Amino acid sequence: MFLFDMMKFGVFSEDLALVKQNGKYGYVDRTGKVVITIEYDYARHFSEGLSNVEQNGKFGFIDKTGKVVIPFEYDIAWSFSKSLAKVQQKGKHGFIDKTGKVVVPIEYDDIYGFKNGLALVKQNNKYGFVDKTGKVVIPIQYDFILGFSDGLAGVKQNGKWGFIDKSGNIVMPAIYDMVQSFENGNTLVIPNGETFYIDKTGKRLD
Repeated sequence: MFLFDMMKFGVFSEDLALVKQNGKYGYVDRTGKVVITIEYDYARHFSEGLSNVEQNGKFGFIDKTGKVVIPFEYDIAWSFSKSLAKVQQKGKHGFIDKTGKVVVPIEYDDIYGFKNGLALVKQNNKYGFVDKTGKVVIPIQYDFILGFSDGLAGVKQNGKWGFIDKSGNIVMPAIYDMVQSFENGNTLVIPNGETFYIDKTGKRLD
């Protein structure tokens, strides 16, 4: 029987379980043996061989032997997914790789997970997209952006909605009061209080 508070999220992940004892966090193996010292102020499950842990108010990453592989220098750090982890420093967000290298600059007010190679970013209350090298591929100039679906994304500018492709080209100008994401080649739009469907060329479907 474990002598730890296993907590509701203390399940095994990559053969290690997160445990809590006297307000500190560590990891045990499947025999209950402590394999990573219970010394962290906060910790998460292992993901892709690394775990984000907190010590003295800062987050870093350890490997499954307990070795610190990315220093404790972030205010918040999220788990790795597809070899990248979101981090926060001084209220700004970016992404690092497993070596700790910053691949998306830590300069955005918010940044969302990558999907199909692109991540939505927010800066000065405007939205755009960056790729996994940190390059801005769709200018950060929109008031809001819906995620890409069927190769197009709804964008809001000056109170109206239109659509762009993954290169940032305007496919349909911002003339709609409201739009939904494309699905199966069409979407619902509302211009001037009227509601109808359009195809990916902007043609009305009756």
